[in-house]
Amino acid sequence: MNATKTLAALAVLVAMAGPATGGALVTKQVDGGAGWVLHVDVEAILRSDLGKFILDEIDKKEEAQSKLADFRKTMGFDPLEAIRGVTLYGPQAGDKTGVAIIDASVDQEKLLALLQANETYKKLSYGDYVVHQWTDKPRPRGRHKDAEKMPDDELIPGRTHFGCFYDQDTIVIASAAKLLEQALNVLDGERDSLAKTAALATLPKAVPGAFVIAAAEGIKAPAAKRRKGAAMFKNVSAASLQAGEADGILFADIELITKTEEQAAQLRQIIQGFVAFAMMMKQNDEFEPVRELGEKITVAGKGTGVTIDAGIPTKSLIEAAKFLAEHARKKRARRAERLGKMRELDPEEND
Repeated sequence: MNATKTLAALAVLVAMAGPATGGALVTKQVDGGAGWVLHVDVEAILRSDLGKFILDEIDKKEEAQSKLADFRKTMGFDPLEAIRGVTLYGPQAGDKTGVAIIDASVDQEKLLALLQANETYKKLSYGDYVVHQWTDKPRPRGRHKDAEKMPDDELIPGRTHFGCFYDQDTIVIASAAKLLEQALNVLDGERDSLAKTAALATLPKAVPGAFVIAAAEGIKAPAAKRRKGAAMFKNVSAASLQAGEADGILFADIELITKTEEQAAQLRQIIQGFVAFAMMMKQNDEFEPVRELGEKITVAGKGTGVTIDAGIPTKSLIEAAKFLAEHARKKRARRAERLGKMRELDPEEND
């Protein structure tokens, strides 16, 4: 396991936090100039019925248990127990720059030793804080390729990270030294936070049971080289998300803001069409658990806004997840059976 890369990815492990705490987003922890923010309350997820289902599934799978055991051995802590909350934010939505603030009870000395084992590690300073710099190993372009066997010009360079143990329970990681310094100033109250600037007007007010909350403004139009499906959102300039579980109901509330009312009307029609099409594709009893999910989605809005609201009993979502997993397993089994028959018919050609 690449320990330093794993440490950098802690912010998106669950999914993805003055000192960070599990629970609702605390805006005084976020830079006042942030263009986007995402907060994940890990504790709330694991307390929910959905979280309990996920933990049960992990317990049932040997591969997941093995990977979790390797992580505990290497990193010195259990991520499912140690991490309470994660806050991610950055100056511009769409850019690969940002800050991760992680609220966790970990062995910081062991994590530091792992960082220092990286040959790119550097010890820096900012005021009274010790700053740690390191760079991930280059990775191959494409899946299932061995980076060690590829020439340098075919590898994607590793990203450089800057981190700091702000206090006993708070880890701050940033993609640039300047962003880390600004993040520390915000936590110290020496730089305006989102609580003071009242920026990100799309940021929703947390409701009971919410374990994910996010908002972004100044969203850039998707590049042509990106997925075609993203083109439908090219006119979205701001967005927000809030999701969680309350009274046995999983909910997700999404709001998209476009530049004009016409663009919003078109987007509402497109999304409604996708939902209707998905429902038509599953008009047999076998797909009943999946169809129920689609029936709980409401697309509405007015002016330049588009709202997508969904609410479904957690038990129904779990049933749908189990169904989809079993459906995928059967599909893989049928494919393996067909390949086996092809080899029997022409063993030389399929060797």
